[in-house]
Amino acid sequence: MVQRLPLSDAHFRRISQLIYQRAGIVLADNKREMVYNRLVRRLHTLNIYDFGRYLALLENYANSAEWQAFINALTTNLTAFFREAHHFPVLAEHARKRAGSFNFWCAAASIGEEPYSIAMTLAETLGAGPGKFQAHASDIDMQVLEKAVAGVYREEELRTLSQQQLLQRFFPRGTGLHAGMVRALELGAVDFSPSCSSAFAKACWPTARPSPTRFAPRRSPDCTPVRRCRCR
Repeated sequence: MVQRLPLSDAHFRRISQLIYQRAGIVLADNKREMVYNRLVRRLHTLNIYDFGRYLALLENYANSAEWQAFINALTTNLTAFFREAHHFPVLAEHARKRAGSFNFWCAAASIGEEPYSIAMTLAETLGAGPGKFQAHASDIDMQVLEKAVAGVYREEELRTLSQQQLLQRFFPRGTGLHAGMVRALELGAVDFSPSCSSAFAKACWPTARPSPTRFAPRRSPDCTPVRRCRCR
């Protein structure tokens, strides 16, 4: 039987401080077991059997690749195509009323289902021609972002899409072990960035005061900040 590694109060507080400093994620006290279960896998992978040693590894090497693994482990990715579907008709109506190019930024893109859903909605509403809309998306978790950029999904992940959307926006990909995979045709419509950096935000919103309009805000059950998409 594998012995459970102790996670002291001091270590949990330090983990909470570090993830907040690096990613803006706030961990409540009741997330202690979640933190343990996710990080203990990293410790085992690295053959480290003490949380204090793991934290020292992070703090002593500010540019270590382990920081990204640390962030990835503590990021909760709750997403689906057209999740909270009642928001999308509101977005479509909002887009119809605006003049000129329509921009949106999905600040927590996860594996791409939300920004692709927004891109599909805008393509259906405004048309897919050049200058109709600009789509930006970012995430602090590099692993999920790689899947978003690839735009390849299992058929069961598309259960919330209509048959018309499936036929128009996706095409089959792969045989054998890769059978049942589909690829998003909106692939080139979304510009992905690896972080919610201030530089990326400024590129999306060069004006001093961006519009306060927010699309589909939601709170992750495991951590904050709120995952959010913003339009202007």
